[in-house]
Amino acid sequence: MSDGQHTQAEANAGPPRQSPRVFIVYSQHDAAHSERVLEFARALINDGVNADLDQFHQHELVDWPRWCEERLRPENSDYVLMVCSAEYRRRIEERLPSDKGRGVYWEGSLIDDYLYDSKANERFIPVLFDDEPETSTPRIVSGWSRVRIRAFGLDRGDAGYLHLLHLLTGQPVAARPPLGRLPVLPTKVPAGAPGTPAPPASLNNLLYPSLGDLFKGRDAFLQGIRAGFAREPGRAQAIVPRQAIHGLGGIGKTRAAIEYAWRFAGDYTALLFAPAETAARFRQSLAGLCDLLKIAPGVTDDNVRFDAALRWLADRAHDGWLLLVDNVDTPEAAAAVDRALAPLNGGHVLITGRLDDWPPHVDARRLDVLDPDAATQFLLARTEGRRDARTDDPKQARALAGELDGLALALEQAAAFIRHHALSFAEYRRRWLAADRQVQEWHDPRIMLYPRSLAACWQATMDRLPPAARALLHLLSWLAPDPLPRFLFDPESAPEGLHALFEDREASRRVLRDLSGDAAAEPEAALAALREVSLIQPARGADFPNAGQLHRVLAAITRDRQSDAGQARSLPAALALLNAAAVGDPQDVRHWPVWEPLRPHVLAAVAFADQRGIAEPTATLMNDLGLLLHARAQYAEAEPLMRRALAINEESFGPEHPNVAIRLNNLAALLQATNRLAEAEPLMRRALAIEEGSFGPEHPNVAIHLNNLAQLLQATNRLAEAEPLMRRVVSVVEKSLGQDHPNVATALNNLAALLKATNRLAEAEPLMRRVVVILLAFTRSTGYAHPHLRTAFGNYAAILQAMSLSRQEMARRVASVGSEAGFDAESYRRLRAAVLG
Repeated sequence: MSDGQHTQAEANAGPPRQSPRVFIVYSQHDAAHSERVLEFARALINDGVNADLDQFHQHELVDWPRWCEERLRPENSDYVLMVCSAEYRRRIEERLPSDKGRGVYWEGSLIDDYLYDSKANERFIPVLFDDEPETSTPRIVSGWSRVRIRAFGLDRGDAGYLHLLHLLTGQPVAARPPLGRLPVLPTKVPAGAPGTPAPPASLNNLLYPSLGDLFKGRDAFLQGIRAGFAREPGRAQAIVPRQAIHGLGGIGKTRAAIEYAWRFAGDYTALLFAPAETAARFRQSLAGLCDLLKIAPGVTDDNVRFDAALRWLADRAHDGWLLLVDNVDTPEAAAAVDRALAPLNGGHVLITGRLDDWPPHVDARRLDVLDPDAATQFLLARTEGRRDARTDDPKQARALAGELDGLALALEQAAAFIRHHALSFAEYRRRWLAADRQVQEWHDPRIMLYPRSLAACWQATMDRLPPAARALLHLLSWLAPDPLPRFLFDPESAPEGLHALFEDREASRRVLRDLSGDAAAEPEAALAALREVSLIQPARGADFPNAGQLHRVLAAITRDRQSDAGQARSLPAALALLNAAAVGDPQDVRHWPVWEPLRPHVLAAVAFADQRGIAEPTATLMNDLGLLLHARAQYAEAEPLMRRALAINEESFGPEHPNVAIRLNNLAALLQATNRLAEAEPLMRRALAIEEGSFGPEHPNVAIHLNNLAQLLQATNRLAEAEPLMRRVVSVVEKSLGQDHPNVATALNNLAALLKATNRLAEAEPLMRRVVVILLAFTRSTGYAHPHLRTAFGNYAAILQAMSLSRQEMARRVASVGSEAGFDAESYRRLRAAVLG
């Protein structure tokens, strides 16, 4: 259990809550150890903790496996204390004989299941006595902090025991004083001095490091923001461009916001960055802060995570944060940001974007281009020691700064090119002017969203790029202006444990070589070439290994300047690269470390591809992204993707194609999840009809759609309609897979559950009995207990109990199942002990 998981409890002062219920688990390998555990439990009880232990019940007639399972349930125990020893770890992790601690092994399996299901640890606390080595902690909880105790009882003054009581009772270690008012600071404070960023806040996801003293000409602007927050702490501020700068710009709004954060980092408890190009992206970004803030562990619903992030920001215990909301460029995004953040007053909100029409409670500050002096100083400082120095450098730099219109992005591009090629300012100006003459032939300021001066910088750089780097830039221009996951180019950098999902490990190399025509092209070399001239910028705030990101202005120029033939080659290449990297199941939370970094890039690429009529893999990527969003409960964003994937497949393959049935099924599942059952049902019926027409009525695919429709009918309490479909599922699966296949057991289980729901227990019992027999036979033939066997035993026992049978009759029926599956009495006894504990 990590320290961070108790931060909230410790921050809230107040009286202890109701006595916590605690269950203690351990290994009874040694009488002295068992006695010490008993002493530990008594001390906790004496100090007001409702602790339970098997030794308190040894005088009772107890079904120990069931008793232990019940105590482990969260409704019965607030915390489970795992007393760790070398033998305890061995019994959890090794398959020992049934008479050598298999109860601990089964108990550990239950704990492992709880940890996997919750995707976090909020209840299980490893405890080490005395000098027991850290290696005694089982692997399933080795990643969580432990409590070491040497003396039991509050009166003994042991620091470990005292810490445990703080955790169990939720009482703060130190009382938090009332929050004071932020002072109005003088303008000449060390933290605000140019070139001396303050120490960073501990919670920080800013995209870029500070430029330090390379950030020129905007010190007064940053001080103005700081003074505005000091005067009105609850009033948000927005950095917007001056009226003369239109479209995507390149004026440096994001850079100014980030420099403000670094300059005054010492005044904040958290520096939070949230892109917000659209309302959906804003919600996604805020939900993503939960991981940084260590809140909502294990929660996959992004709506819940979004609300959790807002609650964190509203909690006065967290006052003092700074939230940068970046690229709010649409009225819809602005309205979403304002609705969510306007009620907050515990921190500062700084917004960037092209909009300047904000409500009165947002102070819009117009950011101008750099003045000639500041722009000249930047060029000179940025290229110092890396350019071909000349005596007229100040004059040439000033002339170049004027030609670049003081645009921050253009100045950075020019300086990077000069540094990389070791040019003089005069030589770069000559190349820039030549590039500008080219740009004048195609740049139309009335329709293009970027200034000509920046386009000329781009042109001058493009003219000297190696072919592979140029081809890669063309490809990347179709992706989002977000951090590029490194596994896009190198599967070896994929998230831990997911490398095996990447079947095509040469995809990026093959795609780049085909696109560039260079048989020796290497993605890493091409990326390095783009980074050297600042076409790709570093992205330090991403929580995954990345290759940097492409500025959206440069991406727009790159897309525009490709010929129709070039676009027809580079966009499919971008789709192919994404399709090769979009591995695993988007609905499986274990595969989300792959899917989450890809999400914005897939969304951008499929939008471009759909506009240009590229059917595949566009529809597949849309469908898979829709499944991810469905799993994250972002239904409003998932639905249009799923509907569009369905329409593309209908147009490409015809309305009766099996791919259409898959899309119909996925859309129907989303509609069912949003309680639109009347809309979902005809889609399910149509999918079923397509599969029957394609494969015949007895195909396993048909059984899947029959089962889905039956589950929907059961959800609408139309059990009489659901039952014949479920019986047909059983029949189809039996004919296609054989009567003893585990999938038959699943179908029988669903039918038995329906019969139980209609109180037809006499009909349900033989079906559920057959489920157990099938899974037992599978276990006997393979040597491995089927993963659903334990559940099947439980379901069968529940039906027998509902039939009001005597304990003896229930035991007889359960015992006779083993012989029916071919087990002898002793083998069946050992198997049940292993499965049930």
